[in-house]
Amino acid sequence: MKRFLLVLLTAILAGCNAYDDSELRNLVNGYETRINDLEERVKVLETSTRDLNTYQALLQKLNSGKTVIGFSEADGVITLVFSDNSSIKFNQKGEKGDQGIQGEKGEKGDQGEKGDQGEKGDPGQPGQPGAHGQPGVTPQFRINETTVTWEVSYDDGKTWKAVGSAVDRSLISGIELGENDASVTITLADGTAIVIPLSDDNGIESDIRIPYILRDNMVLQQNTDANIWGWAEPGAIIKVTVSWSDAVYKTTTREDGLWKVAVATPAASFTPQWVDIACGQESLSLENILIGEVWLCSGQSNMDMPMAGWDYQPVENSLEAMQDAYLHPEIRMFMSQKTASTDQEDDSHGYWWAADGGKIGSFSATAYLFGRELSRRLKVPVGLIVPCWSGSMIECWMDREALVSTGLTIAEINQNINTYKDLSPGSTCTLMYNGMIYPIRHYTINGFIWYQGCSNVSKVDVQDYARMQAAMVTRWRSLFGRGDIPFYYVQIAPYAYAGSVDSGLAPILRNRQKAAADLIPNSAMIATCDLVYPYERTVIHPRRKTEVGQRLANLALEHWYGTGVTGSDSPDLKSVVLQGASAKVLLTNCEGGVHTDQGSGLEAVEGFEVAGSDKVWYPAHITSASGNAIVVAASEVSDVRYVRYLWHDFQIGYLWNSYDLPVLPFTTE
Repeated sequence: MKRFLLVLLTAILAGCNAYDDSELRNLVNGYETRINDLEERVKVLETSTRDLNTYQALLQKLNSGKTVIGFSEADGVITLVFSDNSSIKFNQKGEKGDQGIQGEKGEKGDQGEKGDQGEKGDPGQPGQPGAHGQPGVTPQFRINETTVTWEVSYDDGKTWKAVGSAVDRSLISGIELGENDASVTITLADGTAIVIPLSDDNGIESDIRIPYILRDNMVLQQNTDANIWGWAEPGAIIKVTVSWSDAVYKTTTREDGLWKVAVATPAASFTPQWVDIACGQESLSLENILIGEVWLCSGQSNMDMPMAGWDYQPVENSLEAMQDAYLHPEIRMFMSQKTASTDQEDDSHGYWWAADGGKIGSFSATAYLFGRELSRRLKVPVGLIVPCWSGSMIECWMDREALVSTGLTIAEINQNINTYKDLSPGSTCTLMYNGMIYPIRHYTINGFIWYQGCSNVSKVDVQDYARMQAAMVTRWRSLFGRGDIPFYYVQIAPYAYAGSVDSGLAPILRNRQKAAADLIPNSAMIATCDLVYPYERTVIHPRRKTEVGQRLANLALEHWYGTGVTGSDSPDLKSVVLQGASAKVLLTNCEGGVHTDQGSGLEAVEGFEVAGSDKVWYPAHITSASGNAIVVAASEVSDVRYVRYLWHDFQIGYLWNSYDLPVLPFTTE
């Protein structure tokens, strides 16, 4: 309407060029100013009315016997939570820091009878709320639309007193927590302070249940907000206290029974701590807790392989490691009970152990040796969570959403589950994700290590492994809600998958594992092509796990913890320069040159092959080496077109850089 009038008047003025229009223009300007003033007053009245209605809702809650059980502040919005699980939000606003009221209140609970009115206080002073929020003298508020001011009455509306302009001042000038978080103080525009006690109890008694992964001896991630969660009756108030802080964390159980709080953790310490969880008269206490670094260690049998080894498959130097374990009580281990499920579970059975010689014998050798190296170098406690399953394919560790993202259809996934879930859990999509990863999603971790791939060698879609691994990591990171925390993994070791026949599939999978690092941010892979003995050709669980743990730890120390020591990445193919009858291979991470332990030097190193345009491969040898460049040739090939290295199921690498890390398998085909 305003725009229409202004356009109309402007048109009239345009047709009156022959006349003195200054008086008329002044009249138009006056109308525009008055319209703007009216619009501004309407906005003020609308905002003030909303503020008033919200504050009246607060008083109504208190009068009906509802108590305030929670107070939170985020992004300038203060939220009060009531014992009926409803809430009212107050939004800070104004350049001067005045606070207004914003937002809708939560679902309104049943209104109880109004409490008895207490004795009237001195004029202008409201009574204080009772233990259950029943105020003595309830002030009433209104907006004088003529003067656009807040007015308050302390005598049931008989007389009204102006307490400030509603144009530039909010009804509420401040909201803050009282001493020891025991109350909330609301300060009105006239300086009146209304104190509302915070209640620890809404009358709901409930048993408290917590997941198995929250137990004595656990490690909580340092310098973060670590999740503590569990289950209780809907609406039950949960209070969590910790030994390292005076903070009290409160929450209300959701309708599905879940409750969760995030407790602020300090820097890592070897001092044992405790966490207490209370609900009404019920309480639980978790003790001997350490604050440090927490990693999830997963995969198949090579991650599952215990420190004591298996029959006819030992772990090298295991006895020394087990005898040494009592020196490392700061290393804590949670070995998840193997659980395969077609449904997403809420809990995963298992127990936290402090390291000692007897217990680590049955714990993952790779995980323990990784954690021991981290703890030794960082001088902090380390918690290791190990969900693993021997013989499991990567698809078992992915949910439907991740699998679909790789190109599988829901029908294909369902067919796989229905076919294999009872016969072969390790070949069944989603089972390990549902039973062992999803249940621990709330636990606050700082990284992943992964040792898997052998069970995917025989798959016809081995070429898809990189895409599979990238999709799995994306889903895991989203599930744990910790951003792009590191993901370090192990390339599968040499092994004769087809016995005396070379299947040719293992090198393809190793190559796809290597390619996955380019698809996954903040990830890296270690090599194991040199960590097997010749007699382990048919041993799928190589004994040299100490180096595996050390190499994984070195990746974390360099790339995640920033210790300043470089050199944790293996040499790999950078480029190839074809030179007729030879090829110059340029390597990454190899500035100090290469070396071997073969008796007759670099010329004796096996594993290189070259081919011409016919792609017939012949063994090649090193003819020269300088810095990161080596030249290879074979007498059978006069015009080299392709080069590859360690491109067989079982072939051991004997070529290392100056940090004793092996050159990774590669092909230029």
